[in-house]
Parts: sequence; structure tokens; C-alpha cells
Amino acid sequence: MIKCEDAYQYLLLLCIYAIFTITAVKFDGYKIDEFTNHVPLMQAMEKDGYFATIFSDKYEAANTPLPYLIAYVPLKVFGIPFSIGLLRVVNALISLCTILVLLNILSLYKIRLSFLIVITVLFYPYFLKPSFSYYMAVYGVLFYLLTIRAILSDWKSKWILAGLSLTGAVLSQQFYLVIIPGVLAFMYWYNNQNKRELLINATLVTLPIILFTLPLFFFWGGLTHSDYSFHKISFDVTKVTSILVIAGGLFIPYVLFNYKDYLSKKSIIYVLMGFVFMEWFAPVFAAMGAFGAITGYTWHAVEILGKIHPLLKTTSGAILFSFCLFSFFDLLKKIDDRLDFIFILSLIFFLGGFLINEVLMERHLLPLAVIVLVLSLRKISSSVLLFLTAIFYLLFGSSYFWYYLYVHDTFKH
Repeated sequence: MIKCEDAYQYLLLLCIYAIFTITAVKFDGYKIDEFTNHVPLMQAMEKDGYFATIFSDKYEAANTPLPYLIAYVPLKVFGIPFSIGLLRVVNALISLCTILVLLNILSLYKIRLSFLIVITVLFYPYFLKPSFSYYMAVYGVLFYLLTIRAILSDWKSKWILAGLSLTGAVLSQQFYLVIIPGVLAFMYWYNNQNKRELLINATLVTLPIILFTLPLFFFWGGLTHSDYSFHKISFDVTKVTSILVIAGGLFIPYVLFNYKDYLSKKSIIYVLMGFVFMEWFAPVFAAMGAFGAITGYTWHAVEILGKIHPLLKTTSGAILFSFCLFSFFDLLKKIDDRLDFIFILSLIFFLGGFLINEVLMERHLLPLAVIVLVLSLRKISSSVLLFLTAIFYLLFGSSYFWYYLYVHDTFKH
């Protein structure tokens, strides 16, 4: 039975989604990736068919094709006319499901003020934007969280459900392949199983991924369409700086809550490391992703400080860098349950995956950002700090979305 307080929370969520969905649907025009990739692709599928488009040169997208199927099915089955409004509604529903799954995961562990954590995640700018425009980033997050929900359960079929959910994540965005070792590591360390059971369960997780991705490997030669083969694997040290500075920004509430521990001798080492990486291994801030470059609001803010004085850029980046290192190693000491453990494993493997992603943008780090926010905020016992964090993201995320929708480049029909 739903408690009165829970009912109000769900009602508030529905109101938030209704407001943003109506705003997005009424907006006349396409945003850049909608215009150049996702909408033309859906138009091709509507005309030529789903599978015919996937295995043709009309597949103009870097991600894997499951998100388009989720929108394509209601178009065909119910005979709904194609429109950008429909596609944005589909994304809003996927986003709402994602938030509800996250809320359910947090409720399993009776995490205090979990609704404030969920609101913070919802209004994180790079979660809010693809929730109400036809971008594909939220789909992978949904299936990743469904994977986490399955493996944290006591269900008899938990591992096959985890495998199917992880397959959904990989078929939404091929990057989620990097999380497979994390799931297998969790299975090995956190479950009392003999070797035979371990092998069977590992097969249940990996076999659906293999079976469902084989057609793409056969026709595409991999999990990226041949027209987008420029998305390659490579490493350069500037990615370490890029990611840790961005993550450091997300860890700010955690550092504020643990400021006494941060102001210790050990943190001096983290700050010095930050200065070293900012001085010799800083990425170039750019409007578009490129090798050795980074996009996004965090580095934009650092760049603005650098225009006032170069030392401000170096210092702010070094401090955020140190926030990330301090928070990560502090959280390692505070692993209390299976949720902490799987999120720490996910954080490590997501970090490894992003470090070898040749073209990196801050919005690409969405799954990592969700984990950082949930993992760190659940360790904050201050109601005031959690409330202020949620309010900050609500205001910042809403302002970012307004700017993105009404000020940023818009393309007409």
C-alpha cells in the first residue's frame, strides 16, 4: 500500500513530467541531433521498415538500434502518425520509467530522503535534456538500472533478467559492454555459489547479449554502423583530467558534508596531483567533441575562470580533480551493502570505458554521473544539504534546458 507521503512524491513527479513534456511537445523545431540523425532515421524506418533501415546506409546514428524500435512499434501497431512530438513523449516515458526504477532501487535499502536524490538526478542537465528531446542517452541508463535492480533482488530468475536488461543497455548504446565485467565480478565476489552455479549464471547473463548482438556484428562488422566507424577506441592522458574534473563537480555536496576529512594532509596530495594534471595534461575546451578535447558546462565554467586569469582555471580544475580523488577513496572505505558494491564496480568500469573513448563529451558521461550522484548523496545524512543540492540542480537543470530549447540552435521542419 502506498503511503500518503509516497503518493505526494509520485504526484509531484508526474506534474514535473507533464510540464516538461507539454513544453517539449509544443516546441516548434528540431534540435541539432534530432534534425541531423534521429528524426531522419525514424522517417526512413517509417517509409522503408525497421530492419531494412538498420541494415542500409540510411542508418544515420552512432548508437545501437533498440531505442528506435521502442518508438517504431507504437507507430506501426497502433497506426499513430509520425511526429516529433510523439518521439519526445516516448523519451519522456522512458525517462519516467528510469526515475521510477531508481526510486525503487533506493527504496530497497530504505535510503533516507531518497526522493531528493531522485530529483537531483532528474534535473542533472544531461539527464533532463535527453528526457524531453529525441536523444538516446536515457535508454541505456534505464536498462542499466534494470540490470542493477535484477541482480540486487532475490528473484529465482534474477540472472537471466539481468542478462536481458544488460542486453537492452548494449542494444541502446554499445558503450554498456564495459559493464559486463563489473556484473560478473559482482556475481563472483558477492554471491556464495559453487563453480557450476557461477558458470551457469554467468552464461545466463552473457548469452542473451551474444545472441542479440550477433546480427549487428554480422551486418555492421561490429556494434557501430560502418558509416560511424570514426567512433574509435583510443587513449590519451587528457581524458583522465577531463573525467575527474567533471566528476569532482558532481562530488561537491559529498565533499562539503565531509569537509573536515577533506581538509587533511592526505588531500594535499590530491590537490598537487590536480595541479600536475591541469598544468600538463589539461584538455582543450571545445564546442564539439574531438581527440584531446572536452565539451560541457563544467569545463566551460573552468574556461571562463581562465579568461579572468589563467591561474583561476588551473586552481579550480585542480580542486575539482582533488574532490574526485578524495570522494572516490573515501567511498571505498564506506561500502556498506550490495548497492554500494555494484555501484563502485560500475564506477570503475565506466571510468575505464570512457578513458578509451576517442571522442569524449560531458553529456556522454551520463551513466557515470548518475552513479556518482546516487553513490555520494546516499552517504549524506544532512537533510539541509540534500535539500539545497536538489534545489540547485532543479534551478540549474531547468535553466539549462530552457537555454537548450529556446536559445541554442534550432532547425525548422
